[in-house]
Amino acid sequence: MDEITINDLGTSIQVTVQESDADLDISAATDTAIILTKPGGETVEKTAAFITDGTDGLIAYNTVAADIDQKGIWSYRAKVTFSPTQVFYTVDPDFFNVVA
Repeated sequence: MDEITINDLGTSIQVTVQESDADLDISAATDTAIILTKPGGETVEKTAAFITDGTDGLIAYNTVAADIDQKGIWSYRAKVTFSPTQVFYTVDPDFFNVVA
């Protein structure tokens, strides 16, 4: 598990969106986000961007001031919107630990 510090700036939080264990082509997505879940359970949605062109399923968000504001285990997952009726969430979250 990765470890970062409170108020860490510029950490790239990356997710590979997959379906049936294969990278999903998300290049046609109209919106991409990474949902952060704080140790206390509060969720925060951050706009993400393609790392390449989206055909490989890779998106990322770089932390800014006040994003990482609690110590403990955080989780994160992707949200990819193709249309108002077609929104894809990654099922299994990833985790990182925040220390002082």
